[in-house]
Amino acid sequence: MPQYKITPWKYTHELLQVRREIYRLGEAAPPVDLRRNAVDKIAAWKMRGHTPHAVESTALLVDAILLHEGGGGGGSQLSVRAAYSAAFCRFVTGFCDIEQKTMKKVPMVEMARSIDMPASFVELRHEATHEELPSLQRLARNAKLGVEWLWHHYWFKLDPVPDLNTPRVLQPERKAVPMPTYTELRDVLRSFVTRRKAEIRSGVDLNEISHTESSITLPEIVNRCMGRNEALTLLTAILLEERMLIPAKRNPGDSMQGAITLWNELLTRIAIYQRNSGFLRILVERFMFIITTTTALDVTLDAFKEAVHAWVIEIFSSEWWRHSEVVETVEGLRGYAFNECIMAPNYWSIKVAKKIYKHGDNDFKVRWRPLLELGELQFSRS
Repeated sequence: MPQYKITPWKYTHELLQVRREIYRLGEAAPPVDLRRNAVDKIAAWKMRGHTPHAVESTALLVDAILLHEGGGGGGSQLSVRAAYSAAFCRFVTGFCDIEQKTMKKVPMVEMARSIDMPASFVELRHEATHEELPSLQRLARNAKLGVEWLWHHYWFKLDPVPDLNTPRVLQPERKAVPMPTYTELRDVLRSFVTRRKAEIRSGVDLNEISHTESSITLPEIVNRCMGRNEALTLLTAILLEERMLIPAKRNPGDSMQGAITLWNELLTRIAIYQRNSGFLRILVERFMFIITTTTALDVTLDAFKEAVHAWVIEIFSSEWWRHSEVVETVEGLRGYAFNECIMAPNYWSIKVAKKIYKHGDNDFKVRWRPLLELGELQFSRS
C-alpha cells in the first residue's frame, strides 16, 4: 500500500525554487532579491495547510529580516524587535514541541539539545517571552543564525528529485550538467576518502594528490557544482554533517593533523577552481556559525567545536594556506571571521579570534586590536 504525503506545493521543484530564492542560490547572483517572493509563496501554502514547521519558520524569520532591512516599513524600532521576537519564539517553540514525545513535560533546553539546536536559541526565546524584548542587534543576529540552522537541518537535505507528473514545459531538456544531489556529492567524497587513505597506507606523498587515483575527485566535484552556490553550500554541509573534515570518533584533545593533511589539498584546489563562486567563504561562514553558537555542552568537552577551531586556525595561520593560490581570498576573509568571533564572544570564538589576530599583518593588528580587547572584556564578564 503506497504511503501518500500531502504537501501544499504541487511539485517538488516548487519547494526547491523557494529554497533558491530564500537563500539566494543559483548559478549566478540573481538580478533582484527574490526573498519576498518566496515568503509570499509560503504564506499562500500556509492557507492550504500541511506546511512543514521548518518551511513556515524560515518564512517568518526571513519576513522579519526583510522588515528590518527595509527600515521597519515606516514603523518604530520596537515594532521590528516585536516582529523578530514573535518569529523567533514560534520557530524555537514549534521545533521543541515536535520533540515532546512523553507524557512528562521535558525541559525545552533538553528538547533543543536532542535536535542539535543551540541552547542560546532557547535562552533568547525565554527572554523574549518572559522578560524585556532583547536588543535589535541580538534579535537580528539570532534570526540569521536561525535561518542558517534551518538550512543545515532541513533545506540542504532536500534532494532535487524530479517529479514524474511535472509538465514537460516546466522541465526543459538542458545540455548543462544537472544539479548534484546530496547523495551524489556524499558518495563522491566518500570515494575520495577511501582512495586517499589507501594511498596514505601505501606511502604516497600526503601533500600531493595531482598524480594519484584520488585526484579524480576534483574534476568530479568541479563538474557537478559548476560554480553553483547552492551546490557548494550543499558540499560544505556534507563535509561537516557526514563527519568528513572531522573524525567521527574524535575525543577532546585528539590531534587534527591527520584529518587536515587528508583534506588540505583537495579543499585548496576546490577553492581555486571555484574562486569566483565563493566556496572558501561558504566554508568559513559555516565554521563561524559553529564556533559562535553557544551549546549546553561543557566547552572543554566539545570535541566537534575544538576540531572546527583547528580547521579555522589552519586556514588563517598555516604555511600551506598562506602559500596557496587562494591566499588573497584567505586574507580577505580574515576580517570577516575575526569580527564574527568578537560579536559573539564565547570560549572558542575568543580562542579563534586571538589566533586570527596573531597571524594577521601589522595593519590588521592596528585596526582590530581595540575590538579584540572589547571582546575579551565582554567574555570575561559573561
